[in-house]
Amino acid sequence: MAEQRIQKVLADQGICSRREAERLIAAGKVKVNGHPVTLGDKMDPDYDKVMIDGQTQRIVRKRQYTYDGAFINMLTHPSGGVGKLYRVTVNPRATEQQIIEMSSGVVLDDGVKTKPCVIHVVVDEPGRSVLEITLHEGRNRQIRRMCSAVGLQVVRLRRSAEGPVKLGMLQPGEYRELKKSEINALRNAAMKSAGKGESRAASPARRPGPLKKRTNSD
Repeated sequence: MAEQRIQKVLADQGICSRREAERLIAAGKVKVNGHPVTLGDKMDPDYDKVMIDGQTQRIVRKRQYTYDGAFINMLTHPSGGVGKLYRVTVNPRATEQQIIEMSSGVVLDDGVKTKPCVIHVVVDEPGRSVLEITLHEGRNRQIRRMCSAVGLQVVRLRRSAEGPVKLGMLQPGEYRELKKSEINALRNAAMKSAGKGESRAASPARRPGPLKKRTNSD
């Protein structure tokens, strides 16, 4: 943030009125970064520390966000994007053939064929299936359109993870800040994925028996 007059910062922070701040500065009671200030001096509220009568004042700093275009491109570009894990409930029950078709790539309603993806069957019972689908591309409403292309209807859809970052219990519209370790993990995953490029092959779909008992987990 650009530097601002000290009295304005103190007033904006609710520490005192601008007139009172000017009085305190003129009386020599205000210091910034340990140095006395005079009327007209400026400070950067995002970095500088201010004291009044020897007491450090709490400054609410505005967090700065820098846009890293290269990083965003690595995460989202179809040729090198990290995997996005979705938990999908469909009906009727997904057949082996339908899963194989989606895993291999299906032609959508706009004539574009999707890239191979990874599909694991979590719940398999009469009338419905719960699938975990990992995509490496992000077309508009892709999973719903993929399922529709093979005759399945999506009744529930939730993204569970973005690469190595688990989304947890975030509700629609909610967000949280990434930890530094998560940013590094995403960057590493994107770089590895970009190195694989178009050679990425889809893992075969599997229909594990023991997981059929997890009928209440979705």
